[in-house]
Amino acid sequence: MKKSIYTVAFLASLLIACHPELNEINEIEVPALTATTESFNEMTKTSMDGSRNILWSKGDMIAYFQGRSAADKYRLTDNTAGSGQGHFHMISTGSSGPSAEIEGSPYIALYPYTESLECTRTGSGSYTIENLALTSAQSHAYNSFGNGSFPMAAITGPGSDMSLSFKNILGAIRLDLTGSGTIKSIKFEGKNGEKLSGPATVTVYNDGRPPFIEMSEASSSSVTLYCGKGVQLSQDAASSFIIALPPTIFSKGFKVTVTDSKDVNKVIQTSASTNEVKRSAILRMPVLNLNKVNGEYSELTQIKFAESEEEIANPERGFYFARSTGYPLTETSIQAARLQNVTVFHIGYLITDYMESDISESFLQRIRNEMQMLRNNGAKCILRFSYKDRAEEADKPWDATPERVARHIKQIRPILQEYGDVIMCFQAGFVGVWGEWYYTSNFVHAPQSPEEHALRKKVTDDMLNALPSDRMIALRTPAFKRMMYAESYTDTLSIATAYNGSARARISCYNDCFGASSSDYGTFDSEESREYWKKESRYVLMGGETCGISDYCTCNASIKDMEDYHWTYLNYDYHKGVIAGWEAGGCMKEIKLRLGYRLHLSEVFHTSSMIPGKDFNVVLKIKNSGFAAPMNGRAVELIMIDSNGKKTVWECPEIDPRYWFAGETATIDKTVKIPDDATGECTMYLNLPDPKPTLHNNPLFSIRLANDNIWMEKDGYNRLFRITVNKEDSDSTDDNSGSISISGENVAIGNEFNPWK
Repeated sequence: MKKSIYTVAFLASLLIACHPELNEINEIEVPALTATTESFNEMTKTSMDGSRNILWSKGDMIAYFQGRSAADKYRLTDNTAGSGQGHFHMISTGSSGPSAEIEGSPYIALYPYTESLECTRTGSGSYTIENLALTSAQSHAYNSFGNGSFPMAAITGPGSDMSLSFKNILGAIRLDLTGSGTIKSIKFEGKNGEKLSGPATVTVYNDGRPPFIEMSEASSSSVTLYCGKGVQLSQDAASSFIIALPPTIFSKGFKVTVTDSKDVNKVIQTSASTNEVKRSAILRMPVLNLNKVNGEYSELTQIKFAESEEEIANPERGFYFARSTGYPLTETSIQAARLQNVTVFHIGYLITDYMESDISESFLQRIRNEMQMLRNNGAKCILRFSYKDRAEEADKPWDATPERVARHIKQIRPILQEYGDVIMCFQAGFVGVWGEWYYTSNFVHAPQSPEEHALRKKVTDDMLNALPSDRMIALRTPAFKRMMYAESYTDTLSIATAYNGSARARISCYNDCFGASSSDYGTFDSEESREYWKKESRYVLMGGETCGISDYCTCNASIKDMEDYHWTYLNYDYHKGVIAGWEAGGCMKEIKLRLGYRLHLSEVFHTSSMIPGKDFNVVLKIKNSGFAAPMNGRAVELIMIDSNGKKTVWECPEIDPRYWFAGETATIDKTVKIPDDATGECTMYLNLPDPKPTLHNNPLFSIRLANDNIWMEKDGYNRLFRITVNKEDSDSTDDNSGSISISGENVAIGNEFNPWK
């Protein structure tokens, strides 16, 4: 490892991956610290040219880790400024603080340099640089980034340790604005609390993978671009404003607040539109005329709504009734349940007779018949299969062999695929008495390691494969998911990984001894497992039943747990004592109202005048006062019916109600074009139908909002407002709206020869 200090010529190549003739490096050995007395600007300022190539700028400094945890400081030589390849001289060593050797480390570099950076080895071929801080106050630069706001990293591969090819860590967003006035600052923030500035760590990899940045909990959710003396806007040509950002998916859109020289704020936001800032790419937004943005919804007509106290029979949520092989489902029972606002059934199929054979065709046909009953009558089910319903020695074996289980899952797969529309979720049965994975004859009892869970994981994987890919499997305890699909109890789903079709995103939770003891009769094995289930259940279905009275199922304790674990469904019949306790304690109605989602309109905004052939803006604020978000897919449609009965449907595929989290208010911001032949009084509706084609047009499967006097039972629509069409020419009408829904396009930084691309 090199210990001497001398000036080094670095090649930080951003343009030369395909140009070997530019890979020549000139190393000049000079006395140590020869550049330390030269005056330089402490704010580094790497820039971007018109072709989006990154260029080194005068005064740039990088941190260079020569196999040690502390970095040496290198400064760009002035004669290589303005180029994609730069030569750097050492100006100080990293000896001012403690510095540990990193055995077997390649040489690593990070731009920009700061004193507190520290590098550690975190895995085979991976290294983490801590104490990087993304600035929350960036400076505007013409068609480029602000000073020191665009970090980059490099790591040596085989060969020369002095030849480094830097790769981008961040991406950026570009706003193109026209209008009048002078821009003083632009504040950018995600609408879901995304971390955008402040403390961060960077991981670099020695296997060709790009660097990865992770923001800390202490990071900020906003970045502000300051424009110095101001940028004068023009009506004719757009001015570009580029803000460097960590790679982030803004699933609920983002909000941009523009402040002019008179300190007037104007808000631009994308509502629920999903936009993604990618590493080494610029998210380029459509040109926006700032003169048409006058504050959030300030130019729209506002209507306020209040939440109803009525119990509602909504799909895929609430109390359920249980049915079993000996207590079959009937159409009458489904219809009677709906009168009690129950739309969910737990169906447990006991297949004891088939432990050593295939399931009979008659039994399979029974399953089909009951699924069809659900479809015809507006209900869904929670499915579970088991082989025994008593944990007695005389009843052994308590389950079938793994081979037989695999065969049975294969047999029911066609049914699950055909009737997945009415399967709310599939509880992972088959193993153990009642299919609860405890009393078992053919699987490892009380498994403690991933290896001991192998047979159970095979069953779960087979079930995941048998179900439609948008349906979830429910496991009985957090330990099962952690041992089979997670590295640790801290390895949880996030907004970025939820609903991505992976096994982890499809493994949900159920607790059949809710509130029965401090551990819910062994459901939880530690406080860690509880925290894990709280975080997971934000994105996956949670439900089950109670199984006994205790101090942990009082009204206060139960409501708190249902909030923390995002409960969606619960057995109406068991345990009777617990249910009676909730009734006596006065919390039963609240539980009925809040199980799963409970959505209600709080405000509606719309363009004041409706003109045929012109744009019309509708903004809906929807509050979720339930315990959970809607967990399975849901379509969103705006529907208009004019005085002649003509119906116009605008689909909103960019909006996903699964992200309408408990306790939060979601925004639907949609600009539609009114049909040229629209006439008379028009009524606008919100429709939240089931996305499955077999159920889409059945109003029994549409979500009813919890507001009085808006539900159209016949159609399954929620009425928003009525407005009379204005036939006047719209040329004199200002199309001013306080909220603009926009989606951007990512363009790669650099040309085709740029290795950062």
